[in-house]
Order: sequence, then C-alpha cells, then structure tokens
Amino acid sequence: MRVWKKRLVPGAAALYWSLYAAFQLRWSLTTRVDYYDALEFLRNARRLAGDQVGYSPTRPPMLPLLHAPLQAILDLARAPLAARLIAPHLLQDAVGAALLWCLYRYLRPRAGPAWAQAATILFSLNRMTLHYFGSVLADLPCALFLLLFLLARRRKPGPTLLSGAALTACLLCRWNAALLAAAVLAGLALDGRDRRQLLGAAVTAAAAGVAAALTVVALYHRVFALAWPAAASGAGRDFLSALRDVGGYHDPARLYVAAVIASSGLLLPLAFFAGAAESGRFDGVVFLSFAGAMAVLIHYKEARYLVPVLPFLYAAGAIGLKRLWDAIPPASALRPTFAAAVAAAALWPAAREAAALRDGAVYGNPVLLQTASLVARQAGAHRVFWEGQAYSDYSRDRTFVAGDRFYYVYHVPSPVALGYLTGRTIWRAGGAPQSDGDLLVKAPRRVFISGEEALPAGEDRVEVYRLSGQGPALLASYPSPAS
Repeated sequence: MRVWKKRLVPGAAALYWSLYAAFQLRWSLTTRVDYYDALEFLRNARRLAGDQVGYSPTRPPMLPLLHAPLQAILDLARAPLAARLIAPHLLQDAVGAALLWCLYRYLRPRAGPAWAQAATILFSLNRMTLHYFGSVLADLPCALFLLLFLLARRRKPGPTLLSGAALTACLLCRWNAALLAAAVLAGLALDGRDRRQLLGAAVTAAAAGVAAALTVVALYHRVFALAWPAAASGAGRDFLSALRDVGGYHDPARLYVAAVIASSGLLLPLAFFAGAAESGRFDGVVFLSFAGAMAVLIHYKEARYLVPVLPFLYAAGAIGLKRLWDAIPPASALRPTFAAAVAAAALWPAAREAAALRDGAVYGNPVLLQTASLVARQAGAHRVFWEGQAYSDYSRDRTFVAGDRFYYVYHVPSPVALGYLTGRTIWRAGGAPQSDGDLLVKAPRRVFISGEEALPAGEDRVEVYRLSGQGPALLASYPSPAS
C-alpha cells in the first residue's frame, strides 16, 4: 500500500502540473489583448530596447528591465505584431513557474515535501494566481523576488550580494514594495530571531533601498536626459494623487473577501491562523502587516495588490493544514473527508475562474492587432493621431463579488497599445497640427461590455481615417465582440 501511494502521489502531481502548464500556455498563445498597465510596462520596455516610443514614468522599472532584452530580440527578428503580445506572456509564464518552484523550496524544510507540494498546488489554484499568471503585471514577479531574497537568507543569513540583488529587484517591481521590506523586518522581529539576523536583514534592506533609488535615477536619466527631475516629480505628483483618489471610492473590505476567502474557501484562512501560531508565525506576520499597512496607508483598488504576500498566506496555511491533518487518527474516515473539503474549497473558485479565462470574446478579441496592423501598413512616414477614450472590456461571467470586474478589465485599442505594437509615437488629436496623409484612429467612448448592457448604434467600433483636404475617408472599422 505504501509503495502504491509513493507512486500515485508523484504521478498525480506530475499530471496536475502538466495540465496547469497546458492551460496557461493556451491562454498565453491565444490572448490578443492585455491590461492597460501591462501595455504601459511593455511600451516602457520597448523604449529601453531602443525604440523612440513614449515612456510612462509612473510605472515601476523592474518589469520593463526584465522585458527589454526580449523586445530587442523581437526587433532583430522583425517579429509579427502578434508575437509582441504572445512572447511577453510566455516570459511571464516562466516567471510564474519560477515563483511556484521557489514557494515549494521555501516551504519544504518546514512543512515537508508532501505539504509543500500541496500548498504550492493550492496557491496555483488561487483565483489571482490563475488569472494573472501570464499577464505582464508586476505582482507575481514581486512575489518571486521576495521569496528569492528569503531563500538566499536561508543559505546565508547575513547580507550577501544575492539577497541584496533579490530584494532590490523586489523593490523595483512595485512602488509599495517598501512596505514588503518593512513587513519582512517586522516578521523577523516578532518571530524571535536573534538580533544579528535582524540587523543583517535591516542592512540588506537599507542597501537594497539605496540600490533601487540609484537604479530609478539612472533609468530616468537615460530616458529623459536632463529633464528627468521634472519627469520624476511629475510621476510623484501623479502617484500621490492616485493614492488620494483610491481611498474614496473603493471598499478594501470587499476586496479582502475576494482575495482571502473567495479564492480558497473558509478552510485555508482558518488553517492560516492555526499555522501562524508556531512555525508559521513569520509568514503570518508578513501577510497581515503588509495587508494592514496597505489598507491603512494606500487602500486597495484591485485585489491583486495582495498577490506579493499571498505565498505567505499559503505557507502559514500549509503548516496549519498539516497540524489539522496530523490531529486526525490515520484510520479515521475524517481524513478523506478533510482532503475532499480542501480540494473542493480550492477547485470550485478555480474552475469558475478558468471558465472566465476561456472567454474568447474578451481575451481573443483581434481588434487591437487588426487596428495596429492597419496603422503599421498605412501610416508610412506620416503621423498617427488618436481621438476618443480607451475601449474597455470585461468578461461577461462576473463571479463571487461585485469587485470582480477589476479582474477582467481589458483595454482593446488605446494610444499606449498602438504605440507599443507599432513602435510609433501616437499623438492626441488636437495636440499637434494634422497634415495631409496623417492617420486618425477614432475610438468609441469608454465603454464596459457585459451580458446585460448594449451599446448604442455607432459606438461599438474603432475607425481609422486618412486625413486629407477632401475630408476623412473611412479605411476600416472593426466591430466589438458585443455587436
């Protein structure tokens, strides 16, 4: 019986990871739109790779630095436009796979290989992990670099080049990652570590902060030359304005529910608190201190803001689940019931999420690539102008809570998207003189498409015009998925 279990469990885990990889690869290969944030990250990466496109200084630099070499390779290969969406998703898949592996390595010494594997599987089924796995967003990379920092410290507790580099990369992923470093120091302090370990972590954090600041200054200097102080101060004003605005119209408690409970059922949070009492104390402090600081200081606009500390929720939860499992007698019928409850709590929300991710009307929408392809063919040496607001979509299957719309917002074409895909500067109409031969891309008003809403006639298309003395001539029009 024991030999059979030794063969069954690894085989089942291998089958699961194969299916998971196939699902994520299919999404990466078929998705034709991405979040506005992602498109700004990618445009910044293309600027760092040498293209003279716009640069958004409010976006943290780590993701553009990670993707810039890939953008340079795509330029050298003269890759088609679709590859500029597919290739970055595949790179993010590699980052996500590395995060899962690091979480397993992080958990194995404390929870054992079986529960480390179980917790990693549960984390991979979290709605946010499943949804954002291949998206070009900084949340999962931020979690990866934080785990790499902790794994490096496990090998050598004092300050090292590897731990410092990992924490610097983490700080460069998100502006609020400074709260992550503070949460880790709080976890070390409350976990009863000796002062030398705490001092070493504090020195590493301080050095990483200086290195991150110098990296941002060097990057701004390269992109904006002597104008970088003005760009940096403008980015700071925009960031502080966004912080003031977010707290007024988003309810953080609702997104706590979406992030913590709806992703795993009630069982995992209960196990988290059971595990946080002893060997999971560090993980519990990191998760709760970061989540609490975000709620008080910054507030939540999207549940994915918790993604960088989700591994710690599952790490503490794994230890708690192991304690609950060990408390059940081996021959008791409660063990299979307990296992089934854990599986159901994870699989039900994951299945709903996977169904939403298969929505080809949103994720496979070709209008962005069609518009970019038309602009690339027709513009020549002329300028391209943009009129209207970004065209936004979200999945028709809104699940769990009203805040779920933040999971599914996509921007079908936008000036940022066209700038990234075509490698051009996209001008705002009216912001510069328009001459004969220039192109005008006319987008509909900002709209959200759902199963219950219909668009007024004429407001469901993207139009591209050639400007001339005889008036605009329609070159193309692509209907939205709802039309």
